[in-house]
Amino acid sequence: MPEHDPSLLRAAFDESPIALLRCTVTDGAAGVIREANPAAAALLGRPLEALPGLDVATLLPGLDLVLPAQAHEDVGGWPQARVLAAGAEHWAEPRWIAASVRALSPAASGAPDVAAALVVLHDVTEHRRAEQHLDRAARHDPLTGLINRAELLRRLGAVDASTDGPVIAVVFLDLDGFKLVNDTRGHQVGDELLVAVARRIRAAIRPEDALARIGGDEFVVICPRLEQAQDARAVAERVRATLDQPLSVEGRSHRISMSVGIATAAADAVDPTDLLRQADMAMYRAKDAGRNTVRIHSADMDAELVAAELVREALQAALAPEAQPPTPGAAGDPAVAGLLLHYQPIVAIGTGRLAYIEALARLRLPDGTLVFPSQFLPVATRAGLTGRLSETVLRQALAERARWRDEGVDVPVGLNLAPGQVFSASFAGDALRMIADAGDRPSNVVFEMGEFGLLEATGPAQLTLRRLRASGIGLAIDHFGTGYSSLGALRFLGPNRVKIDRSFVASIPASPADRAIVTAAISAAHALGQRVVAEGVETHEQLAVLAELGCDEAQGFLVAHVLPAEHLALAAARWAPGTLERATP
Repeated sequence: MPEHDPSLLRAAFDESPIALLRCTVTDGAAGVIREANPAAAALLGRPLEALPGLDVATLLPGLDLVLPAQAHEDVGGWPQARVLAAGAEHWAEPRWIAASVRALSPAASGAPDVAAALVVLHDVTEHRRAEQHLDRAARHDPLTGLINRAELLRRLGAVDASTDGPVIAVVFLDLDGFKLVNDTRGHQVGDELLVAVARRIRAAIRPEDALARIGGDEFVVICPRLEQAQDARAVAERVRATLDQPLSVEGRSHRISMSVGIATAAADAVDPTDLLRQADMAMYRAKDAGRNTVRIHSADMDAELVAAELVREALQAALAPEAQPPTPGAAGDPAVAGLLLHYQPIVAIGTGRLAYIEALARLRLPDGTLVFPSQFLPVATRAGLTGRLSETVLRQALAERARWRDEGVDVPVGLNLAPGQVFSASFAGDALRMIADAGDRPSNVVFEMGEFGLLEATGPAQLTLRRLRASGIGLAIDHFGTGYSSLGALRFLGPNRVKIDRSFVASIPASPADRAIVTAAISAAHALGQRVVAEGVETHEQLAVLAELGCDEAQGFLVAHVLPAEHLALAAARWAPGTLERATP
């Protein structure tokens, strides 16, 4: 058999499942199909007999077979491999065709001055679509279809001075109270609400603005081409205004607000990661300011961030498993860093007896600085440390209570709960387990929680509160009167105690309005079998009015300052009934 049997080559060409074209090219002319196999005809959607004589560029736009003079002399050269978008009459949409080209010997063209080429075609449409799908998935949020964090940062990085305006802004949007929707209505409703919110935001921003979803309920708007930084506030306010109208999901109306942070930069000096961080920081300032508001990043926020990082590092060290709580007496030693507990007594107005001791956490930094809860609790929340923090505080407070008991003072201890703690399904079980491990009883623990957090407690959180109440743990509403639907909360939540906020106590001797509010709160609480504690009692005039109104207990500087445990001297302290003046036996 000859080395190149023409009949075998013909059979291989015709019967190959791979689409093949033999083309010729003269100098300066486009390639012309001389032969095609059935696989090529099927791929290109043309009758086999109609292919010879057609220009390759007609069927495969972009596949250039034009040769410079004498190029065909290099038989091994002329390599091409491209992926082309091509169309055919029987295709509903263009398909992707991979075309590889290889020069043939001059003899293959039948004329020594005519170049020949073999074109090999593969339909790679499905592969290309899969690549496009993966590329889109890598750049977009699957729920809303908005761009994601990675694509957001890429677009920020592509901003330069060529934009029409000198300023670019990042507007960071975080929904207020969205977790409550997920907890009460389920994640499906929550997802539908997020999609509806995304539509509202998209409709409120400018056509040139880009909208991204970068987290559960976090959205970010890129605003290019701004004339000045303040223009970003107008965008933010339009977005906030669009949520003033309730959203309807599954036949139920939802009102959602958002906290907004803004960061701006010159269009030719954008650091994507830093700009996003600054907007995030400003958003948290908006949250801290009471939600549903807008804050713009400023230089002082960066200084606060540095301070917050020091607090976070100190918290993590204090809450590490190997960390040891300060020994008795060490709380007053500025050289001792870590989590410390100070205490303030709550005393019965009529008898002078101790009702319970409220534990108040303090964080001492390595340089001796004392950090208060208003400073470190937001840091703990953002760092996901609230669970470990509450566990550490409860263990230390129970240990201190055991020492008081050994000294003959058997008094309950009170602890403040962060609002999010009651949303944890394991919180009640964990707390009861720690109390049992300390050899104590649930009735010797009082959990205090702000009114706003308790009013948000629905669904699983209500189950947690009911389990705590059923176990014997006391529950107190802290800062009562500063939230919403206060009197309704007394019936709905059924606490053991109600702590009237100091803002009302401070003015009751002179303000008939505040006196009326306190009177109503005391009457309502007593009707429901609840005791009333007055916070911030500092004068005898305040105490006299509270006693007249029937308030049960008092807390404040008139009773005792917030002190380390070793300075309380509870075993020796006595309070004269009706005056709450400390006296020794």
